[in-house]
Amino acid sequence: MFINLLAIFLLLLIILMTVIFWVGAQNAHKRDRAYKTALENNQKKLDLQTSRINILSRALPNIQSVVGDLNSDSWQTLALDEARALLWADGASYWRFHETPRELELQVSRGLETTIKENRIPIDKEQAEALSQAAKTRVPVLLVNNEIVSEPQSTLAVPLVVSGRMWGVFRFIRKGDDPLSPRELDLVSMFVRQLALVIENREMVTNREKFYLELVQTLAEILDSRDASTQGQTKRARRLARGMAHELDMPEQFIYYLEFAALLHDIGKIAIDESVLRKPGKLTPQEFEIVKKHPEIGYKILAPVTMLAPVAPMVLYHQEWFNGKGYPEGLSGEEIPLGARIVGILDAWGAMTSERPWRPALTKEEALKEIRKGAGTQFDPRVVEAFVAAVEKNGGDS
Repeated sequence: MFINLLAIFLLLLIILMTVIFWVGAQNAHKRDRAYKTALENNQKKLDLQTSRINILSRALPNIQSVVGDLNSDSWQTLALDEARALLWADGASYWRFHETPRELELQVSRGLETTIKENRIPIDKEQAEALSQAAKTRVPVLLVNNEIVSEPQSTLAVPLVVSGRMWGVFRFIRKGDDPLSPRELDLVSMFVRQLALVIENREMVTNREKFYLELVQTLAEILDSRDASTQGQTKRARRLARGMAHELDMPEQFIYYLEFAALLHDIGKIAIDESVLRKPGKLTPQEFEIVKKHPEIGYKILAPVTMLAPVAPMVLYHQEWFNGKGYPEGLSGEEIPLGARIVGILDAWGAMTSERPWRPALTKEEALKEIRKGAGTQFDPRVVEAFVAAVEKNGGDS
């Protein structure tokens, strides 16, 4: 009897131990599974944050190139794409601010935001929610909608404020159970603040360059008045230079220096006696040799000036011919800087369309015929094509 009871006890003990072991194993399995899931989730978050850091580290140094030309709207698209990539947002848009009337106007949209029907929103319109709040308060706004009746959606609006002036608002939307967070708000706000600083600096540079250009144009007009053959040419030359550069698809920085060259290509004549420049008849060979020195004199004037150093070669070589028969060095073809080839045509055009004591000014058609005739000899044929196109678009003598 005792033996039977002992056997039963042992059997129950074995069953109990088995149950305990099984329950422990199940719990351990659950813990392992939960731990593994937590590790996977943490790894995903780490990968996401690493990706965002990589995007931000790439985006911040590149903001300068993102902004590009403020007169173009391309910077808005590039900045929006960079910011959206930081947040992995399902939708993104940029709205430009208008002071009068006080409203936001849609400029560019991505993802879910491309379905927007209203492209103008009054600032005081309550339905605008995050957009209007960000525009009015000039601080970022984060709204999260967790209503059961609709799919969860979070919205982030970040204002772009430059030099104390409201420029616009970036809006980002994310759907699903992983809403935009305050940490992401800080992340994209840092990007937008950096963007505002770059725009502010670019505005300062643009205003400074505009001032210098207008100052140089005034100087060029004063120089113009000393030479009877070039009076009134500077403004026309500047407009045509810009038009030619656009025809040749040149970057804005090149165009900026080209405008200086168009205005200052004859600055070397400041060192030439006015009696020679204003002589009513043709120059003697000796007088012409004196005038031929003006490109080199101009180069020596401009080269030491840091801001105008890129202009100096355009001035030095603007009297070179495409076939190598020009001066001062007899360069030919591609040896002649492109800016100098452009200015050479502008200089010739100005001379042809200006009245001389020994001949009247050529008409637009006559001068164009002469320019075309010089293609391949005096002028670069490709630049001639660009010049003709610019003249036709600008009127030539306007």
